[in-house]
Amino acid sequence: MIKHLHLKGFVALAAAFAMSTSAFAATQINDAAGLAAMAYDLAGDYELTADIQLSGEWAPIGNNDAPFTGTFNGNGHSISGLTYTTNGNWVGLFGASTGTIKNVRIVGANIYGNEHVGIAVGRVYGGGVVDNVFTSGYVCGRDHAGGIAGDAGDTDQTATVTNCLSMADVIGREYQAGGIVGWSKGTVTISNNVFLGEAYVGGYGGCAGIVAFVEDGTTTVTCNVNAARRLTGIHEGRNTYGIVGNVYNENSILQSADNLTSDATVIINRNDGSVVDQAAMSVDYNGSITPVAELKTAATYQDLGFGAEWNLSTGNYPVLAGMTLPVDGDFIHTDAIPEEVYTGNTINLNAISTLGREITYATNNPSVATVANGVVSFLKAGEATITLATTGDSFSKGYTLTLKFAPKDMDTNIASAADFVKFTENPLGNFKLVADIDMSGVDFTPIARFEGSLDGQNHYIRNLTYNDKERDNVALFAEFGGTFIKNLGFENLNLVGNANVAAVAGKTTSASVISNIVVANSYIEGRDHVASLLGNLDGNATVSNCLSNAQIVTRSYQAGGIAGVQNYGTIEKCIFAGTVASIGGATNVTGITSLLDSDGNPSVIKNCLAAAASYKGCSANNNVIICLAERHMTLENNYIAEYSLLDGVRVTGSTADSSNGAAALTSDIRSKAWYESTLGFDFTNDWKFLEGSEGYMLPVLKWMNAPLTTTIFNMPSEDGVNLVYIEGNEFYDYTQLKGSWGQDITVTQLSGEQYAAIVTEDASEGIYAGDENGEYQGAGTASFKVGFAPAVSSLFNITGRDTFDVNVSYKGEKKTISTAEDFVNIRKNPSGNYILAADIDLAGVEFNGFCNGADDNPFSGSIDGQGHSVKNIRLTFTSGNDKGLFGKTSGATIKNIAFVNYYIDGGLSGVKHVGLIGGGSATIENTAFVGKVIGDDHVGLVAGDSDGIEMKDCYAVGTVEGGSQVGGFFGCTLEGGCTLENCLSNINASALYRGWTGGFIGLLDKANSTVTIKNCVSIGDCKTTGTGSPKHASPFIGGNGAGDTANAIIYFSGNIYNNTAVMDAQDGADWPGRNVTAEGGDVQEATAANPNTLTTQSTYTGIGWDFDKVWAMGQGDYKYPVLKGVAVSDATLGIEDVVATAESSLRVAGGNGEILVAGISEASVITVYNAAGVQVATVATDAPEAVVAAPAAGLYIVAVATDGAVSTAKVVVK
Repeated sequence: MIKHLHLKGFVALAAAFAMSTSAFAATQINDAAGLAAMAYDLAGDYELTADIQLSGEWAPIGNNDAPFTGTFNGNGHSISGLTYTTNGNWVGLFGASTGTIKNVRIVGANIYGNEHVGIAVGRVYGGGVVDNVFTSGYVCGRDHAGGIAGDAGDTDQTATVTNCLSMADVIGREYQAGGIVGWSKGTVTISNNVFLGEAYVGGYGGCAGIVAFVEDGTTTVTCNVNAARRLTGIHEGRNTYGIVGNVYNENSILQSADNLTSDATVIINRNDGSVVDQAAMSVDYNGSITPVAELKTAATYQDLGFGAEWNLSTGNYPVLAGMTLPVDGDFIHTDAIPEEVYTGNTINLNAISTLGREITYATNNPSVATVANGVVSFLKAGEATITLATTGDSFSKGYTLTLKFAPKDMDTNIASAADFVKFTENPLGNFKLVADIDMSGVDFTPIARFEGSLDGQNHYIRNLTYNDKERDNVALFAEFGGTFIKNLGFENLNLVGNANVAAVAGKTTSASVISNIVVANSYIEGRDHVASLLGNLDGNATVSNCLSNAQIVTRSYQAGGIAGVQNYGTIEKCIFAGTVASIGGATNVTGITSLLDSDGNPSVIKNCLAAAASYKGCSANNNVIICLAERHMTLENNYIAEYSLLDGVRVTGSTADSSNGAAALTSDIRSKAWYESTLGFDFTNDWKFLEGSEGYMLPVLKWMNAPLTTTIFNMPSEDGVNLVYIEGNEFYDYTQLKGSWGQDITVTQLSGEQYAAIVTEDASEGIYAGDENGEYQGAGTASFKVGFAPAVSSLFNITGRDTFDVNVSYKGEKKTISTAEDFVNIRKNPSGNYILAADIDLAGVEFNGFCNGADDNPFSGSIDGQGHSVKNIRLTFTSGNDKGLFGKTSGATIKNIAFVNYYIDGGLSGVKHVGLIGGGSATIENTAFVGKVIGDDHVGLVAGDSDGIEMKDCYAVGTVEGGSQVGGFFGCTLEGGCTLENCLSNINASALYRGWTGGFIGLLDKANSTVTIKNCVSIGDCKTTGTGSPKHASPFIGGNGAGDTANAIIYFSGNIYNNTAVMDAQDGADWPGRNVTAEGGDVQEATAANPNTLTTQSTYTGIGWDFDKVWAMGQGDYKYPVLKGVAVSDATLGIEDVVATAESSLRVAGGNGEILVAGISEASVITVYNAAGVQVATVATDAPEAVVAAPAAGLYIVAVATDGAVSTAKVVVK
């Protein structure tokens, strides 16, 4: 008995199934239909009375939820042609079994599954037995693959696999491949089995002739014989041995004895192809090494206890009793065969004999189809049969496979968007573009898989659009496994997907060549593996002589200029001149490939230039060529443009053979001589400079011609550049602007010379605040136009903005806000001090909020509302983080103001860190917040993140919805923490996927922070629902840290909560029951109060609220405290009769638990609030009337929003 400890995180699967027995005789089966019918009675007893030939796709009998529980007796008969190729789980003749499977020969199986994949059974457990079973053929699973059973046993379960013989080829694409069993767990016996096939594991998994992986419990492996031809796997962390591959941990007990391994079995180290010396291997794992001659001797097996179940004869390996020699042990496996083929197609069958035999090929009609070395070529329309055969011997028969084809003719010219269907109909075709293709208005879907070739013949595919953030492999071809794609342009693409998003292919899977491709003036966005040409470079593909100036954007991970990630392949002589950005936090953002994602295959980047205008959202250790993640590849002679910006700072080069590349002078990368002498570019066949452009821009592909469409990169936002005049040396460096073909730009002034001026001296080039003498002449806006040097300007057509504004103001300058226009112009001076002189109504005003751009400075000024309100803010964001009226704040002051009826929508699966403030620090006093905020993560009515926000005498009423981390005031707090004093939260807060929801704060997300909540009141409901985990909800703080350690020091005292508010979360309250405070805090229990108490003034004066100067109790139907001098009408709190207008026909009535809204003129959103101002229902409708269910009898307020206008009404429901 031995124990071994290894770290691995498997989830235990527990099962309990009812057993049933039958008093009747076994059901006799003599055909395929009868065999399949076992699925209708999983508890039956069955026996074969004839050999059975299957055809078509097999549906495994039983699964882990409903296993086979009966008895199946093959009576020595055979089942041929078992085929399963749909990549599911619980795969085999039986998917899962707790019964008995015995005395059957399964020959010529062809199985391709995902997990728990065997030929006889996917998993045997619950006392199940597999006995006296023979298998041959091919079985491939991603994990837990076995020649007999994928799995044996489970937690606290028993299983037995005995007296079985397999000659199969067993493949574990990523994990665990065993000749007999892939994985065992519980109390398992594996004895008296023989493996004569081959096993291979392609990832981090165990590989063995008998059982690949033993996890938990006791597995007894005795008297087995491994005579595999070859076992291939790794030997670091996971291992490859003759008998048992790996034992998981100290709870995993292997009892191994009397097992033999053939001295002819070869063990291969998959990483380097070397043969592993077995001499020093443990006998418990590898068995006793035994000569082949002994393994062909009957006495050897008799000594191991092999009995009457076997046919033992000296001179051959044993076979099961009743089997005669030669057996049906061989099988020919090929790649999937297309249903239709066309003239000009070639198919590499990639045929293998599972016994490693030589295969012969023949065609019956060579004028239609020829075959050589396993490659079939279709010459003309007609019919042909291709025959594959192996030669048998005295022990195992040969195998013959016949494939019938009827190739058809197809015109392989692509002349229009309608011709794209040909790629799907003929995925092996050799196509040519014969015209530029305009995809405007075409409903395009990525072509699933293409294995042919495409010659663009110097044509463009333009205006290709696709948008589905949930879809992987978004590109022209989702997967490309063909020979080449060349001489093709993509222009003005707009592609949005999930993982593997690029112009040419989401993923390559063959040793193809992608060459002479340009991706121009395009936008490509994804969540992971995002790039210009390929999302995932794999299959030993080569990308050569390609050019891109696309804008690459990732929402989360891995964005590169040429390839998203590189697993296996080469990139050479390519230029990237676009931009790469992460809008979802720091990640790998690079100019060639974002990440080397595999260390198992050779990859190369050489003779490339990363000349992006900018890289944004980079990880701390970001390199410009590729991020290696401590993996290894060949990097040779790569350069980066000296002008590129890395998060706003000029890049710093390293060496040309490093992952960062060497810095190249701007003058060099605009010089033909440099490319020829340094990078080896071919300017005769592949590259050129446009006429007269050398010295002004980057080279282009030989076939490209002027005029080129160009974009100005690194342009300021539409709000412009904000310059705050202090001493007259404040300036904007416009030299960071770049044309999308690497051109320098020129800037001319259009207006506002008194506010800002261009200075062109080399040492101080830029646009400076003040006039030409550097004198401040008042606040104002200067406008500028961007162009190119006259020598090359005719070569380009500019698309997108070519003008920008510079907004000049004086530090600390005070400005009065009287109109909506005045308010919107706060964007021009985010450090100004503003005073409201009137209520501001922004209904119908389109603007983007303030400081929401990635390069914008935070709002650091002040706003004193003087008791006025800003109402009807409507902002929608579809990408990025830190979004709101103020995307970012830093030391701002906001006081004496009401933000009323605002609606900020970042989408439930889109924008993170969303609130009236996206995130930052501020001091906020005497302020009311009434509105609704929607976001993905870190969502609050006041701020998505507080990083030092201090609030006193404030209240918030409304709705907050997010995917995770949702708070009435703040979604999360960061290192700066927060302080809340004398504040009220009356908010319906909901996290709809997972995480923490709190009446004030969702999650205290950062350590070393301090949070103070003093004399505050929580009234509204909180809930966390959805499919994710965990799910917590609490009246004040959802959670103090996601882990087991408190993040924040918390000071919590004098607080009151509504004891009738609903806290709806599967995992209940997380705080203060867990992680109550980091060391040094003081948390006192909050006081429970009912709604009547919460509408009584003494409740609040009892905790120190000032009702003489600051607070007043609501006088209308809204009875909770409001701020004196900061007017918020009952209408915005949801309490008012219907607005009477001449044209209004809106009618609201209540009764029988329902609210009827009639007279709706167009698409509207109906929102229902209870008398406390808490939202209880919302309905979107374009019908003339709608019925909304009321949760209970009582007074409700109905708000109907139509095209930005809101009408409200009170209604009583009985």
